[in-house]
Amino acid sequence: MSVLKFLSSVKFTIIILILIAIISIIGTLVTPKIDNIIIKALQLDIIYHSYLFRVLLALFCLNLCLCSVKNIKSLSHLFDVTDKVVDKTELDNHSFYQKNELNKGDMDSKMLYSLIQYNLVRRLFYRLKFSNEEKSLYYFEKGLISRLGPIITHASIIIIIIGGIVVGFTGFKEHRNIPVGEVISVPNADFKAKVEDFRIEFYPDSNTPKQYITKLTIIENDNPVITKDIMVNHPLKYKGIKFFQSAYGVINTIGVELSKEIADGSKSIIGEYSIEENSSVKIPDTNLEIKLLSYVPDFVMDDSGHVSSRSSQPRNPAVLLELFDNNQSKGKAWKFLKYPSFKASPESEYIIEFVSIFPSKYYTRLQISRDSGISIIWIGSILMIIGLFIAFFFSHKRFWVKFSSENNINVLEIAGTSYKNRSGFEKESDLILRLLQK
Repeated sequence: MSVLKFLSSVKFTIIILILIAIISIIGTLVTPKIDNIIIKALQLDIIYHSYLFRVLLALFCLNLCLCSVKNIKSLSHLFDVTDKVVDKTELDNHSFYQKNELNKGDMDSKMLYSLIQYNLVRRLFYRLKFSNEEKSLYYFEKGLISRLGPIITHASIIIIIIGGIVVGFTGFKEHRNIPVGEVISVPNADFKAKVEDFRIEFYPDSNTPKQYITKLTIIENDNPVITKDIMVNHPLKYKGIKFFQSAYGVINTIGVELSKEIADGSKSIIGEYSIEENSSVKIPDTNLEIKLLSYVPDFVMDDSGHVSSRSSQPRNPAVLLELFDNNQSKGKAWKFLKYPSFKASPESEYIIEFVSIFPSKYYTRLQISRDSGISIIWIGSILMIIGLFIAFFFSHKRFWVKFSSENNINVLEIAGTSYKNRSGFEKESDLILRLLQK
């Protein structure tokens, strides 16, 4: 078996599909959180972006291409109707064949042809593709396009895979929490984006949000290019990158005081600093860094040690702070605004106190994405629908009709084949015969 023959075989198709299925199962079971050298080396944690998965897709595309070429070659004679193809006197060799004597002995071949043309062409929508007047042989067909259904479907799968590969190489998707007034660098782009404003619209007489609206400005070469209000299902698109309104949240900012304990038990204040939740602040002229891990407006701890908030009001505000020195953690502890003397400081010469709460402010959560290959995938999907529709709802049917005269009796021979729907084809051939015998 030659290499090309094997690559275009159904056996190779089944092997590739089984391997793709196995790889997909592995990709479902192995998560990116698993930290293993072998898994990382084999790219099993990012299996759908791995070279192995892409090679399998490339082989599958190659298989489909070779199969399509083979099918096109085998179908080429159907689109080139010639005497050699049609002029077959041995009509009884076809899968369907009927020979009947007609009761219209005085009807010549021209009248019979007119009757055939009316019934086959006008009533059953066949097309006369070939005729031989000398032999009174006529060739009709319809539904030839159905032979292209599998080829179009194969091509659509290839296009969809190509679109997926384009998305994998050039596309991305990420979410950003952006406070009002902040400018961000857009990934894989030569421009920036600034959140000018964010507001929430509520339903009348209700605290239920109706719409989240972000006013976003695109900045290119330090100049504003476009400003637009982004809402849910109303993104901003610029140079192939889309900005979607995803969600929103509240940024809690607190004030802390950092001091250093000295020998006599007193403390030397280093300074006060503001920190946003889930962020940190570096202390100037030192190797120190303070990180705000969590903010709880109404602190409560259950018997199991689980911390939660009884309400959204700052009745008993507390923060979980962590101190770093030379990027090494020196400990973390809960600090309370109303109990500054609470002894829960990290075991260090440095003392951190929770001293203030700043007014909360909203941030907008935007989804930033590029999906360059989505249009290709849409084209492939539309072609697949067309290909499947043609393959399932059309059938290639062919008829050979021959007239002859024996002892002044007109003889009608009908032969035909159908690519699919054999039972329907036989019913149609019986109908044709009844129409001609009227």
